[in-house]
Amino acid sequence: ETIHDNVFLYQQPQLRAERPYAKAVHLSWPDFRPEVYREIYRYIIETLGIDLIIAHFAINEHRLHQRVGDLGLEIPTIVMTHGIDVFKLKEPSAYRDHVMNRLAMRENVTFTAVSDYLRDELVAAGLAPDRITVLPNTVNDRFYRHRKTDDFHDGQRTLRLLCMGRLIAWKGHRHLIDALASFRDSCTGDFELTIVYGNGDDELKALRAQAAALG
Repeated sequence: ETIHDNVFLYQQPQLRAERPYAKAVHLSWPDFRPEVYREIYRYIIETLGIDLIIAHFAINEHRLHQRVGDLGLEIPTIVMTHGIDVFKLKEPSAYRDHVMNRLAMRENVTFTAVSDYLRDELVAAGLAPDRITVLPNTVNDRFYRHRKTDDFHDGQRTLRLLCMGRLIAWKGHRHLIDALASFRDSCTGDFELTIVYGNGDDELKALRAQAAALG
C-alpha cells in the first residue's frame, strides 16, 4: 500500500503460490522469434507506462538488455546485486562487458549491494563507490518477536544449528566446521549441525572428509 504501482515481469512461473503478486506479467520469451518478443516487451513497457525498472540481480538486467537493448529504451534502473552476479564480474564475458562498460556508464542507473563485503567487491571490479548503496536483506518483524537473545542455551541439551547455502568454497562452510571443532574442545555439551543446500555441491566431498577428520 504505497503510492507506487508495482508490476512484476517474469519468464518462469515458479513460486506462484508463495508469491501471489497482484500484478504480474508472464512472458516466456523463448517461445517467440526475437523480432516478436522485442515488440511484446516494447508494448508492455509503453502500455504500462514504466518509470523505473528494478532488476533483481544484475544478471537479469543483462538478460533484459539482450532482448530489448536495440529498442532504445533507456529507463531509469536500480540494479540489485546479491552475490553470484557480483562474483561473475571477475571473469571476462559479455555480461561483464555490459555491466561495466555500458550499464555502469549510464547516469540513470544505480546499484545496491546487500552487504559492505559485496559493495567492496563491486568497487574492486571497477564500479564507482558513489554508484552503490548498501541495502541489507530484511526480515519480517515477527522474527524479532520470537527471537531469543539470551539464556536460550544452558549446555544441558543438544545445541542444534542450521546452515543453508550452496556447498561452494566462498560460502565458507569449512570455517564453520572448524569453529565447531574448536567449540567442542573448549565447551561442554553436545551440538548438531544440519546443512541444507540446493544447487552447487562442489565442496560436499571435502566437507564430509573434514568432518570425519575432526571427529
